[in-house]
Amino acid sequence: MAASAKTAKLKRYRALGSAKTLSDDAELDLLEWLVAVRRNGMPVSATMLQQEALEVAKMYDVPPAACGVSATWMKVHLTRYSLSLRARSHQGQSPPADSAAVAQEFPATLRRRIVEEGTAIVYNTDQTAFFRVRA
Repeated sequence: MAASAKTAKLKRYRALGSAKTLSDDAELDLLEWLVAVRRNGMPVSATMLQQEALEVAKMYDVPPAACGVSATWMKVHLTRYSLSLRARSHQGQSPPADSAAVAQEFPATLRRRIVEEGTAIVYNTDQTAFFRVRA
């Protein structure tokens, strides 16, 4: 019998989490491992996650054949905990140690160069060399 009239026509309906191959404790151990590795700044690959899942399954006496650690399993596991395996791609620049001092000196240096070279007009060109017109 169907659980309700809504699910009566659903032939392949399963409750969420009913097809999990690892216990809740095993999945939480795997999640804690994943968070700890990421906290240390190390990227986690799909292979690393699969190997760790197999080790956790062995700790909980789940045979590797019953564990079913596949690409689909990984996708579901990561989705369940709102995670992804994307590596960090942003590589920013860190400013030099004396950048604050250089920023303080820049206006005075610019004014001095304008006077020395006889520049009449200075154009702001946003992060490129500035163009000047000599008088």
